[in-house]
Amino acid sequence: MPFYMRHAPPKNVTRREEIESTDNFEPLIEPSNGEDKIEIAETPDFGLSVEVLSLHCEPTDSSSPTTPHIQEIRISALDVPNHLDRKDGAFGKKGINGVSVAVHELEQEEPSSQSLELKQSRLARIKDRVYGHFHPQALLHLLDFRPWFWPFTWKKYFVILIISSIIAGIIVSDHYTHWIATSLKITRSYMLPVLVISVCAEPLIILIILPVAKLPEIPKQQIDLVMGREVDIEGGISEKLKVRQGPFETALVIPCHDTDHTAMRTTIDSALPHFRPKDIFIIDNGRSKYPSHPDGNFREYIRSIHPDIVYVWSPIGSKNAAQLVGALAARERGYRYIMTVDDDVCIPKNFDPPTDMIDDKFKAVAFPIKAMDAQCNVPLWLVAWQDVEYRLSGMSKLAEDRLCGVQFPHGAGWFVELESFITLMEYYHPMDFIAEDCNAGLGLSRMGKGIRLDARCYLATEVPTTLFGPGLNWWKQRQKSWEMGRHGRLFVFIRHFFLSMPPKRTIQGVLWHKLTFFYLICSIIIDWLRIPTIIALGRTATWWRNAILLMLFSVIPPMIYNYWKCRRRPDMKVRFWACFTYPWYKQMYVLVAICGAIRWAGFFLGGHQVPPTIQQMLKSKDERCFWLDPRFKDNPAWLADEAEAAEAERSREGAGSSPVDTTEVSPPTATYSSTTMPSVDYDLPQPPNSKAIPQPRGSPDLDAMGGLSTLSSGPPSPLIITTPSRLVRETNPFEDPDFVYSEPFQHEGLRDERDLPR
Repeated sequence: MPFYMRHAPPKNVTRREEIESTDNFEPLIEPSNGEDKIEIAETPDFGLSVEVLSLHCEPTDSSSPTTPHIQEIRISALDVPNHLDRKDGAFGKKGINGVSVAVHELEQEEPSSQSLELKQSRLARIKDRVYGHFHPQALLHLLDFRPWFWPFTWKKYFVILIISSIIAGIIVSDHYTHWIATSLKITRSYMLPVLVISVCAEPLIILIILPVAKLPEIPKQQIDLVMGREVDIEGGISEKLKVRQGPFETALVIPCHDTDHTAMRTTIDSALPHFRPKDIFIIDNGRSKYPSHPDGNFREYIRSIHPDIVYVWSPIGSKNAAQLVGALAARERGYRYIMTVDDDVCIPKNFDPPTDMIDDKFKAVAFPIKAMDAQCNVPLWLVAWQDVEYRLSGMSKLAEDRLCGVQFPHGAGWFVELESFITLMEYYHPMDFIAEDCNAGLGLSRMGKGIRLDARCYLATEVPTTLFGPGLNWWKQRQKSWEMGRHGRLFVFIRHFFLSMPPKRTIQGVLWHKLTFFYLICSIIIDWLRIPTIIALGRTATWWRNAILLMLFSVIPPMIYNYWKCRRRPDMKVRFWACFTYPWYKQMYVLVAICGAIRWAGFFLGGHQVPPTIQQMLKSKDERCFWLDPRFKDNPAWLADEAEAAEAERSREGAGSSPVDTTEVSPPTATYSSTTMPSVDYDLPQPPNSKAIPQPRGSPDLDAMGGLSTLSSGPPSPLIITTPSRLVRETNPFEDPDFVYSEPFQHEGLRDERDLPR
């Protein structure tokens, strides 16, 4: 009797029935009598590699064929590059962690224990989810006002004195004139107009933007490529194996600091189909002369990915300074453009350097962005809400691009002419991380140049997944960085409203340019007016009823975007429930905007330390300007080389006269090869009777594919990665330094058909 493997798991079937049933199965291999071991390289339509570890075949009688008894099987993921290994359509879908399950152990499972474990696991998941969103330490951090007063500086206390004087003046003047009560009475008499302005201003602006913005259409083949919907496998091979031809004029600059290895690997692998390894510049930076990383030698890790990737250490702890260093290094190698992205951004499959958009007026190109979590998914609710927010922001930039030019790029990544970028960073950028993308747009405007928007593709960036969770949560990012920085640009916006002009100096271009800055100014003022409005009107039920009804108006813009603007661009769509519940997110954002305004007044004005600009560093002969050293021209990584030489010397002294072993060693926690992505080495000792495989960032998920999700008792089996024949490559990238990754295609079975647009 042949051994069978199902192409897709049926519904309402137990795990044992799913393994042993032969209905609707296809024969894969014919076993022989007796004990045998059968290895199956892959099951194409399911994206799995299956290995039958133990198979015992006994004849039932002399006339009947042998019947196999499966004792243990091992299922593991196909070798899909991590930048394709995603649930999101633009980058593929999550894969599967290798598991080993013995069938006889599945038979011994008791339903009562299973239901108890399931109930306990549900309670644990609920507890972890609530605890993850509202971590006690993060909540206490919100009440920590010590940075407002300490350390002592004259500027800080001078600002506090001014704020205290304003508050005292309000109290004293109200005591004699009672103007606050009069103002509240007038506000109550105009309740509806006040609510419309404070609640519906942004949705109304977006409704004006949507008809103006024109989302470009792209060929259906690109949409299928982005969403992973290729069906004609043989017909798509030649298209995917097209190697990028020159001229290679664009360098990819990735600034990073204490970056997670897997996150960096994901970003690099998403870039390899579009950039040669030697076109990629990793600018590691920190506040020390020589490289430092919490996980060891980060340069060795970059070398393990590909030795031709350019690693540079910058002793200036600044993202913008790191971008400048990368641009200077790229200029020495003859590049004309740079594409700079953060270390948690993925470049889509249909990316192409938009050099056609660069001209005398426009020296940079921005991209729409998409939100994702660390596992590259777009789960409800917080991540999906941010995804809607990013897409609507992209539409506003698309309208600007059509009429006057984009005002600000997204900080996640943009494309710039190299010389213009160097000029921007050296002369027009304050080098402050707070609102650094806004400062970049304002700096280009001061240069008399503009920004375009390429909506033919989009960048996916990781976003916070918790409200008040540990680490970088949503509240901390928005209140302490984004909103505080936005309010800090108030006077700059006023200056540009009156003094600046757009690159497209047509009537509609100038009007839209002024309207954009006018709205930015008004939104900041509205944030301050919301405080007395809530005090004046928040004590009446009528106000809350009208506010909730008007709040629902925020549903309309994302719905129009999703089902009208994206009707021919399904790759740009967002989740329905995220659109439907978007008003609740906007009301949360009202609170974070108010708190950001308060933090700007109480901390940013007096306590924020602005870093020196590049010109100030050059004038003071700051030793951190290491690019002035003559060695930088031929070797921008000379600081990292010095650190390695010093480490080798210390090792030689410690070992006496023994020679130094210069063999490159990959990080001990991961194994790499020329054909596989980094995966946790599960050969390391682990506790026995483990019930679940740990899920590292970017690792495949078995349950997501509908497969088995438990380990057999005893020592766990290693994660097996089988190289699939579908990922066709013309050569080994580690043997050819000029190798350019061919674009591998993804089988439809690995794609999630949910409401995709990241």
